[in-house]
Parts: sequence; C-alpha cells; structure tokens
Amino acid sequence: MSTATPHPPLPKQPLGKTFTVAISLLGLLAIVQLLAVILHFGPMVGQQISDTALAASRQSESRASTASPAPSQADLPPSQSTKAPAISATDGQQVRDLCDEAAGKLRVGDYDAALKSLDEAEAIVPGDPTVLWLKAKAFEGSDQPGEALAALEAASRYPDLPPQVRANLQKDMNRLSQLVDAAPSARARPAQPSALESGGEQELRENGLQPGSSLGIVDIRLRDVKVGIKGLKVAVKARPGSTINVKDVKLLAFFYEQTEDGEIQLTESKVVPQWLSPPIDWAGNDFELLELQYTTPEASGDTTGRKYFGYVVGIYYNNELQDFRADPGKLAKDFPLPLYLKQGNE
Repeated sequence: MSTATPHPPLPKQPLGKTFTVAISLLGLLAIVQLLAVILHFGPMVGQQISDTALAASRQSESRASTASPAPSQADLPPSQSTKAPAISATDGQQVRDLCDEAAGKLRVGDYDAALKSLDEAEAIVPGDPTVLWLKAKAFEGSDQPGEALAALEAASRYPDLPPQVRANLQKDMNRLSQLVDAAPSARARPAQPSALESGGEQELRENGLQPGSSLGIVDIRLRDVKVGIKGLKVAVKARPGSTINVKDVKLLAFFYEQTEDGEIQLTESKVVPQWLSPPIDWAGNDFELLELQYTTPEASGDTTGRKYFGYVVGIYYNNELQDFRADPGKLAKDFPLPLYLKQGNE
C-alpha cells in the first residue's frame, strides 16, 4: 500500500480594495437602474391594470343591462310616469278659496260666477279633479251636459284616483252621456245666461236642491235641549219623483270646540243621532227630519276650558256629497268635507 503525500493547499489570494469598490459600485448602479425602471413603468402598468378592470366591469354591466333593461319613462304605468305638479302652499290655499267660493255660487245657482272662479283655480292646477268635478256641476246646472261630461272625462284621467272615486265619476259620466245622446247638439250649445236670470234660483227655492243632486239639506236649526245638551235638527229632502235607496244615504255631522288658546278642534263628546220622522223613505214630496244631540264640554266634565264653537253637516248619497251646511261658515273652509266617501265609510 502506497501512501500519497498530500499537496499543500493553494494559497488564498487576498482581494484588493480596488476590486471591492468596483463590485460595490456595480451593485449600487444596478439598484438605481431598477428603481428608475419601476418609477418609469410602474404608473403605466398600474393604469393598464385599472383600464383592464374598468373594461371588464363595463362589459359585465353591459351584459346585465342586456338581460334586464332598465324601464324607460314610456315603460312605466301612467300612475308612475305622470305626476301632478307640486304647487306652493300659497297657491294651494288660493285654489281652496276659489273652490269654496265656487261651491257657494253653485248653492245659489249662480253658475257663471262659479265657472269664473273655477277657471281661475284651473289655471293654477290644470287637470285637478276637484276643480273639474265642480265645473261639471256648474255646466250641468247651466244646461250644458256636454261640457259637464267633458270636464268629468278630464277628471277621470287624473292618475292615482281611488277606485271608488273613479267609479263614481264613471257613474256620473254614464248619466251625462244619456243626456248628451238625448240632445246631440248639447256639446255645441253656446253658453247660457246666468242661472239667476234663467230660473235656476227659482228651482233652488222650489226644490231646495242643487242641480244634479238627489238629496239636499233644506233646513237646519240648533237649539238647547237642556242644560249642557244641544240639538241640531236637519231637514233632508229628496228630488221630487226620485226613488231613494235609504241604505245608500249617509249623513255626517262634526261638532267643533275652541280651546282656551283659540285652537279649533273636533269634539270628543258623544253625539247621538235620531231620525224623528220614521219610516225614513222619502216617499212622496216630504222631507225627513234628523236630530243630532251633542253634549257640551262643560256638561261632559271637561276641565280644559274647551267651549262649543260650531258644526259641519254633510249629506251623501251613493258616497257622493249632495249638500252641506256649516256654522260658522269658515268651518267649511277650514275642515272641508270630501266630495266622495271611500267605500265602506260609515
């Protein structure tokens, strides 16, 4: 066995300072170049990523909109696509005042004056169903069924009318259509003289009813039944020759009280109605008499200082207002009765 003699290891050459410095400078230069590349191309890459994501999002939205298109104005039902224009509180109050004024003119048969007030109201709120309904009453009273029918047709086109109101409008339109068919020239008939000149006032005096109404309040009187109890007698008359379905008659009475600070509020006292002329059928040409007994705040033990102020009474047939009375008259303006009752209203 031979034994090799091991070679001594190669001597390790020491690194010079010049080489070390050169390597360090090269490394530093590489780092600087890398940073420059990042600073130059980084925003471009980021923008490209952002643009790619945005394009993908838009493409997704496009596919979604193709699958279920958004409704256009024409796609919406009339009740959503057509809304009544908003009016200011001042204009709203002016319209109410004009309608109250017109209702008072209708009561005495001055249809031309009523139409003048309603024309002013319609200029503020075109297409308002209340204004058009009152205009229809005025036209019918002045023997213009064609114009009355046109006003009701316009009112029926108002969006979001309650079903019962729309049904009542249709009923009136059907009735007026029969009148128009019986007188084909009705739509072209010129304006008539004032009802005060053409006999409308005489009809009101003789029948005690508004034109087109089946029932009317011909007399109303307030008396003291006893201390703390007031009785309000209401005489209701039917149009001569008409047949009244008693089940479709409703009389609404509201008593109001004034607080110590002057506020007018609906009474919380008990009101007891009683018909005084049974049977209630409006047979013949007679009126039926109803008495409403109202307990005053003093008699009901109220200690807040409330006092009786007044009343508003309305008679309805087939849920349509026929006539009303108020004392003092401002109560009818401050607390107006609805022209139509909702179905099922008692």
